[in-house]
Amino acid sequence: MAPELVGTRAEIVENAAWECGIGTSIRAGVLAAEERGATAVLVMLCDQPFVDAALLGSLVSSFEAGGVLGAACRYAGTVGVPALFGRSLLPSLRALGDHEGARKILARVAGEIAVIDAPGAEIDVDTEDDVTRLT
Repeated sequence: MAPELVGTRAEIVENAAWECGIGTSIRAGVLAAEERGATAVLVMLCDQPFVDAALLGSLVSSFEAGGVLGAACRYAGTVGVPALFGRSLLPSLRALGDHEGARKILARVAGEIAVIDAPGAEIDVDTEDDVTRLT
């Protein structure tokens, strides 16, 4: 993904412990964002091909409208990432176990976050069969 980010404001945060689970990647990103003064963090996966800038913009707008702790996407009967977590939720992200994702946090604060319908966000690309199916 690094070549795709050249010329953007994105910063790459290396996670040497990535093999230990998704929680380690979330922690690494949150810590790096907080070191740079971030007051919110958008967590997303790089293998959801139908997530686009418009959807991410909707999450940001919903959060910035105020009155919520964050914003998340609803698809395939669940609420998940991409999701934006405000400052009060960052300690919960830092406390995730190595193999835990953010879904349990979203479930815990379900009534306090904005939820955006995101049909297609349930599609991810994990295997060569997934690539073949999409192409």
